[in-house]
Amino acid sequence: MTTTIVFVHGGGVREAGFALSFRFLQQMLLTQGITHTLTPCFWGDAQGSKPPSRCIPRLGNNPKRLTEDQKVARWNALYRNPFSELHLLKIRSDSQKRPPQPQGPGIWTLIEAYRPTARLKDFLEKWQMTSCWDRAWRSIVVDDKTALAVLQTSGQNVGEPLETIGRGIVARLTNLALSDDLPVLDSENRDALVNLLITDWVGRDGGVNLHVGRSLVDIRTPSAQECGRPADANTAAVGDVLLYQARGSAIRETIRRAIDLTAGAEGNSEAPRIVLLAHSLGGVACVDLLAANELAHVTHLITVGSQAPYLYEIGALPSLDLSRNERLPSSFPPWLNLYDPNDFLSYVAEPVFQTGGICDVRIDSGQPFPEAHGAYWTNDATWRAISAFVA
Repeated sequence: MTTTIVFVHGGGVREAGFALSFRFLQQMLLTQGITHTLTPCFWGDAQGSKPPSRCIPRLGNNPKRLTEDQKVARWNALYRNPFSELHLLKIRSDSQKRPPQPQGPGIWTLIEAYRPTARLKDFLEKWQMTSCWDRAWRSIVVDDKTALAVLQTSGQNVGEPLETIGRGIVARLTNLALSDDLPVLDSENRDALVNLLITDWVGRDGGVNLHVGRSLVDIRTPSAQECGRPADANTAAVGDVLLYQARGSAIRETIRRAIDLTAGAEGNSEAPRIVLLAHSLGGVACVDLLAANELAHVTHLITVGSQAPYLYEIGALPSLDLSRNERLPSSFPPWLNLYDPNDFLSYVAEPVFQTGGICDVRIDSGQPFPEAHGAYWTNDATWRAISAFVA
């Protein structure tokens, strides 16, 4: 009996990218000694989302635009890691080999002993952030010594490290507010809070943070104009996910047609053996399709970096309603689910679906997210698992 592997791609993939990925997978199968035929199931162009254009705000010819982009880039980095600027300043200070030295009339002592003034209390209460303050403060000033090290090696210009410490605290405060479902400050109030802190500490002492600000823009995030917002690669991926949740039947039907065509092409009396190999959103669609339909030709399912378990557990998987205790049918084929702890778009399946025939295999790419989401195919452990599963 011959076996055919049908490859179903994930969200955001279009024709050029799919062609490259498909050829790469063909080569990897040969390299790993897997002789099964690989056939494509490409749905991106026909059933995927279309790039938006008319809904995108126009930037115009604002001479301040670059400065605003730098601010957005800086705060984007800070929200991801409130210590990001402090770490950059510390690296710069270490490279200049500045020895620690006292700063003015005990500036760090003033910062370390700071307690919210009436003005700060009013601000925090107005925006319902009072409950987050102590945790944000301790995170930057008390629990970690990076801020102290940066201030001690700043030379005479303490304005730069003071602003950096202030922004770190406000970034952490914003993270906590967001996680507690509290209001998030707009940029005007956010910047006002940073200024309030610096004024409370020692007043303004110069120090425009050009070095740190420009480093974050150059290294981490290009401007919105440079990105080309409507053509951002993430737009198609996010659009495909949203489109699938609203009208995913067309994608599932494309997969079903690929299965039927593959089964019909076998040209023999024996029942064909079809393996679905699906990445990311493609895996969600395959799980949905197989949960709602008995497809005898599909003997194995392989999902790579799949969100199907997550969607099922939160009640958002179209084919199965968890609130009504709907489970995978007995006709569902054996399922190999590959996940990476660093891939925040991958989830384990067996503890969620709690049925036999599911095998979760951990793949450690050593890559951060989002790179980890595409790093399965070059990992030997991926192919060892697949080879053993389809043998």
